Amino acid sequence: MEMRTVELGITLLTLGFVLIFIGTVLVAVAGLMGAAETSGAVTVLIGPIPVAVSWGPWGTELLLISLVMVAIMLLAIYLFFWQAKRLAEGGEGIGPALQ
Repeated sequence: MEMRTVELGITLLTLGFVLIFIGTVLVAVAGLMGAAETSGAVTVLIGPIPVAVSWGPWGTELLLISLVMVAIMLLAIYLFFWQAKRLAEGGEGIGPALQ
């Protein structure tokens, strides 16, 4: 049963990379052909300081989505380390599914 889960995980990861690659190629080709107006946003964390850049007509909205995603990732990292600290101190975890 566990092996099927690992195979499913690898398959989904590979599928995700393939879809990202195809999407990137399609956007690049459309941009080079002048068929589409591009928008985008990038958020990079340098230590605790976020550096965010956006462009295009949808840049502001994409930047807000990007910053929300960064906040969710930081919360997930914090919860992971909090859980690890509790388990290391001999306490119980959040729930049986995470132990």
